[in-house]
Amino acid sequence: MVPLTLAEQLLLLALDDETGKLLPLPDRALDYALAGAVLADLTRVGRVSVSRDNIEISDTTPVESKPEDFGLLDLIQADVSNLRGALTHLAGDAHGLRMRLTEQLVEKGVLREENKEFLWVFHLSRYPLADPTSENAVKQRLRNRIRMKDIPMNEKDHVLISLVHVCQLEFLLFSEDERKTYADRIQDISKHDRIGHAVMECLEEIQKAILEIRTYSGM
Repeated sequence: MVPLTLAEQLLLLALDDETGKLLPLPDRALDYALAGAVLADLTRVGRVSVSRDNIEISDTTPVESKPEDFGLLDLIQADVSNLRGALTHLAGDAHGLRMRLTEQLVEKGVLREENKEFLWVFHLSRYPLADPTSENAVKQRLRNRIRMKDIPMNEKDHVLISLVHVCQLEFLLFSEDERKTYADRIQDISKHDRIGHAVMECLEEIQKAILEIRTYSGM
């Protein structure tokens, strides 16, 4: 099984295994969740440090992974110092981020690229699952982490569970009855993760702004 970054694991979960299309998710949820995952990956390799609501670039050395290196360069150039500002900035390149992550998953043999022509002019690329081993392992690991309250949880899984919750992807891990059983546990994990909590706050602000626009325009 090939090692995957947090961001790669999250995107893998968010894609339909057969069609390679993104699953239906809350508006902008994946954009901000992937931004949070990249930020967590940069923190894990010592390039960024997060303290409460602030971030600091600790090391500008490239990671030699396109999503992380592009993200690190973005943060350096933007000169942002707060967590939510960093998330918003990284989420601004959501399409580019998804494509870089997808390319890496193809290179690692986890996804495969399928190209189709539409009306002999338009080219459509899809990225269905090539090897289910990595995704199955991620799902099983997260299930175990959520179920086993007495086992200490590492930071990587803490963040990933929080971001899965933000994207409402719990249905990939549990049946409907199980989701009810573990809802409080997942909520508790999520509220104690700084990055996941900040992602949720950003999305709540976006939803509030959309609601205000619709109310003002009479939609």
